[in-house]
Amino acid sequence: MKLPTRSQDTHKGECGRVVIIAGSRSMIGAAILASLAALRSGAGLVHLFTVGSAVPQINITYPELIVHLLPDQEMITKSSLTTLISICKKINPDAIAIGPGMGRDPQTQSVIHEIFTTLLYDKKSVIDADALHAIEPTLWPKISPQTWVLTPHAKEYEAVFGKKPEGQKAFSAKHAASDCHQIVLLKGHQTGISDGTQTTTNSTGNPGLATAGTGDVLTGIIVALMAQGLSPFEAAKTGAYLHGLAGDLAVKELGFHSLIASDVIRYLPYAFKETQALSGL
Repeated sequence: MKLPTRSQDTHKGECGRVVIIAGSRSMIGAAILASLAALRSGAGLVHLFTVGSAVPQINITYPELIVHLLPDQEMITKSSLTTLISICKKINPDAIAIGPGMGRDPQTQSVIHEIFTTLLYDKKSVIDADALHAIEPTLWPKISPQTWVLTPHAKEYEAVFGKKPEGQKAFSAKHAASDCHQIVLLKGHQTGISDGTQTTTNSTGNPGLATAGTGDVLTGIIVALMAQGLSPFEAAKTGAYLHGLAGDLAVKELGFHSLIASDVIRYLPYAFKETQALSGL
């Protein structure tokens, strides 16, 4: 696994600026999980763009996050688009994640599609959860190759690529990545990751990770690693490994049935330390 490195005199601006576009009034937890996972994965600055109704509570409970209030209160719509794009361009993030908890209302899906073509077309990005449903086949020629990491589970894979995964996940990930010229991470047991040429199967993880929110955590890990300089493929591969390892370490204490997504974040520091030791860093 490849981990980001940092010098003794580095500062937060050099450790990766992350933007996460996520959440709606009923699913703000997904936005929080992804953002906290990005912080725990080494990102120097994490900017969360989410619905205005959630901002006061997040600011009080999670002071490390930089939270941007959008005009929308229930879900992100076109009312927020100008504000979001303007602030995001000023931040000039190193990597962006979009999708967790945003919902599938047609208004939100339309905004996500506009964000794809106005903000993310050449930016290292993680496309997850509800954002995957905004992808259309005509999108790929507009996006710089090898800049996005798509993180579908089996049903989302079918929604994006129009067919069910077949065989091992790595096999399906490779075929999809070859078609869209991006990195595909097909989640589940023996997660498959491919950029169309390089393909790998993740070796960590356990059934305890089959619980709400763990995919949001994975998104936060990957976007933080990309922001710190890893290529999208390396970030996806390393992120999947760390995510599964944190789950494995948590299960030793908590068991399969009691594991929740925030436990994975809690064990991420130990997963990083173990991986650093194995890598000789």
